Amino acid sequence: MQVKDIALLRAYNDDRISRFGTDSNRALGWKNPESQIKRFEQLAKIGKINGHRLLDAGCGHGDLYPYLKQIYGEFEYIGLDYQREFLDVAIDRFGRYENTKFVYGEFSSQSIPVVDYVICCGALNYRNSETDYINRMIYKLFAVSKIGLGLSLLKRVEFEDGFLVPTHPAATLEFSKELTSSIVLQDDPKDDYFTLFLYREE
Repeated sequence: MQVKDIALLRAYNDDRISRFGTDSNRALGWKNPESQIKRFEQLAKIGKINGHRLLDAGCGHGDLYPYLKQIYGEFEYIGLDYQREFLDVAIDRFGRYENTKFVYGEFSSQSIPVVDYVICCGALNYRNSETDYINRMIYKLFAVSKIGLGLSLLKRVEFEDGFLVPTHPAATLEFSKELTSSIVLQDDPKDDYFTLFLYREE
């Protein structure tokens, strides 16, 4: 991600923090808690993560961790986010748990650890000056996934010229086929998002 893109993203988040409060669900860009949970429900279908190591790329407040823990029990969770205020909330809420680790950083431009699973929920739909940004990030995140990658991406946005941009499921699916043939696409016409899973071929 270019420096100017990071600056715009920080400004977007800073504005939402000032409007809704640092620890608010809406500061992360969610319409409401229900919309966040609905997307978590789909991402939780990635596989049986218990006993595995998972990276949450763009973790925000780390809310995915307790959701998955309730379903799968113990697993190693690494939350990565570039917004310090969000990460501080995550550490305050979940940093005391033995199998959690929260890392400050921007996953598009720094090295990230090899893990069993990577999940990226909503962190790729921000406006970016690089036309191939999403595909490059899918490639990078899948490269460090030993088992699978789960993506939740917006396909419709409220304002076409806003900071959030839509991703086309068909185009994303076609690119993903260049990386693996083991793919699961969940795309309900009623939803404004879709979920895509990429797995290592056995």
